[in-house]
Amino acid sequence: MKWMKWYIIIILAILALYILAEYKRPQPIDWTESFDKRDKIPYGTYVLHKEAKSLFGTDLIDVSEPMYNHMNENEDSGEVYVVITKDLKTSKADENELLNYVANGNTVFLSALSFTSSLEDTLGFKQEEYYFTDSSGKNPPAISLVNPEFSQDSSFSLADHAIDGHFSRFDTSKSLVLGMTSFNKVNFLRINIGEGVIYIHAAPKVFTNYFILKDNNVAYVEGVLAYLPKVPDLLLWDDFYTSGRYGNGQSVENSDTPLRVILSRPALRNAYFVALATILIYLLFQSKRRQRIIPIALPVRNATLDFVETISRVYYNQRNHLNIALKKVTYLLDHIRTNYNLQTQNLDDAFIDQLSARSGVERERVSAIIQQIHMLRASTYISGQELLQFSKAADEFKKAITG
Repeated sequence: MKWMKWYIIIILAILALYILAEYKRPQPIDWTESFDKRDKIPYGTYVLHKEAKSLFGTDLIDVSEPMYNHMNENEDSGEVYVVITKDLKTSKADENELLNYVANGNTVFLSALSFTSSLEDTLGFKQEEYYFTDSSGKNPPAISLVNPEFSQDSSFSLADHAIDGHFSRFDTSKSLVLGMTSFNKVNFLRINIGEGVIYIHAAPKVFTNYFILKDNNVAYVEGVLAYLPKVPDLLLWDDFYTSGRYGNGQSVENSDTPLRVILSRPALRNAYFVALATILIYLLFQSKRRQRIIPIALPVRNATLDFVETISRVYYNQRNHLNIALKKVTYLLDHIRTNYNLQTQNLDDAFIDQLSARSGVERERVSAIIQQIHMLRASTYISGQELLQFSKAADEFKKAITG
């Protein structure tokens, strides 16, 4: 089958050329809006997460559980809790604990493109996305902070990507405006609750790698974070709502699964599914048997074990304890004859003296076992318990005289 050999060689050569071409081909930029701290793609938050420790001067702790788990019955104060994601989907229990957590003197920073309606109603705001339609690129959308420390012309923008999100409605009685867009839309709010503060930002893209590393945009991020407490007692970075495990509508590529890296990269994802298809095809064609069934060769049975098992079953069924005890006596006396060259026809005092002298075992112990032998020979029946007692005594005596 020489043709099969050449067929395999050609297939392998084509596969090698394809792999080489894929390796050399420039990889397209992944514009997935993951907001994940592990992603170095444009819309990941790797840069900010890495620099957060130096910005706040304290250790950073990643939180991989719902707000409720950490905030429930938490009476600590001085903590900063940061959530940056695409869609923040919280439960009613999360929101209740969030309010209590902030009221105790903690700070929460929330930035998302959408929030649950219950959270918006609780905090008194309405978040919406806006769409930039100017394709000329001459007037890109920009954002700025309203703090007097920033000059009025200090705005930040991305020339080729819109910065979406603003608040179409908010409670002016308890909300303080901190940031605006170039279209006079509010996108950054401060809400005081009890002894703590909630900061809400409507444009999470400004905290991603692409925005921070573009021009001097890092100054805007530093200005936003400047509102948060300096050197907090504890800095918490959310990894739960970002990873898509709480119904935030993100795709599986952003989920925290063992296949996350493979499924998040088009090339790896395609290779993974091709491998699965290849395995399925192989199993389909190899499932048909190619030869006759090979008969099972049973191992040679151990006749000795079968004999022992049969004899043991006979004795067990007969329940003849005396017969077993007398055989035990026979084996013990044979051991004495073999090792000490003593005649065992007469188990009298002379025999006891000789066995004690040759074995080094006390005469009283030798006499005791001989008396038990005489009692067995004179008996017509013994119980199972008596058999066990004699068997144990005989084994111990045999061990003693063997030394």
